[in-house]
Amino acid sequence: MSAPQDSYEAVRTEKLRKIEQLGIDPWGGRFDDSMSLEAVRALPLDKANPPRVKAAGRIVLRRLAGKLHFLEIRDWSGQLTKRELKSREHAGQQVDAWSSYIQVAISKQEVGEQGWALAQELDLGDLLGVEGKLDRTNTGELTIFADKLHFLGKSLLPHPEKFHGIEEIEYRLRHRYLDLIYNPETLDRTLKRVKIVRTLRNFLDAAGFVEVEAPTLHAIGWSAASRRFTRSAGCSATRASARGTTPSSRCWSCTRRTATTRR
Repeated sequence: MSAPQDSYEAVRTEKLRKIEQLGIDPWGGRFDDSMSLEAVRALPLDKANPPRVKAAGRIVLRRLAGKLHFLEIRDWSGQLTKRELKSREHAGQQVDAWSSYIQVAISKQEVGEQGWALAQELDLGDLLGVEGKLDRTNTGELTIFADKLHFLGKSLLPHPEKFHGIEEIEYRLRHRYLDLIYNPETLDRTLKRVKIVRTLRNFLDAAGFVEVEAPTLHAIGWSAASRRFTRSAGCSATRASARGTTPSSRCWSCTRRTATTRR
């Protein structure tokens, strides 16, 4: 493992080492036969006999209450919706949210020594699998009362603390993975784009068209009039051009000026 770049990454890397010392695979393992969180939320509840569920997701909220940990995990199976905030300072306020989320309650008595030790090393962004009974808390929140935890992956880079996600546009564009996790509008737009592209592809395929993949980078520039984007590989003599463009005058890797040619 390479040396951490900052203190946040160093802290998370140390937590990953502690997880490995617990005898848990730091790379995570298989977690088969799990339900999507959207399906979990749709299950009917029976107070006398709560259903047992197996689900997984990414941790987006953490709340510690002494000998009880509350996590919120989320996956991609839901849809864009509105959610009412329950915190004192934002009580009653509705915000855009993703519908496939679930609260997870973790207690030492239920998950055992190893599971409780694992819970201490979890952070926002980590991937976690849980097994347990589905019920509601005293406040009415739908919750999985976990009796088994499955570590699936550690996020070594820090995640934003705010519930409503990241708002700075430039930061969102440079960290698309965070934008997809914490901004439900971005995830909704991305999934819609995937469906549109899939529908167009299926329609054209059914009509007898053949899809051809052209190389994205070329050794030789070609175009009618446009200027191409070029990139050097570590200031070497090898240069590549984006398809459908003509040569540019700037080496983007080392800021050298290069001769401009047109083909």
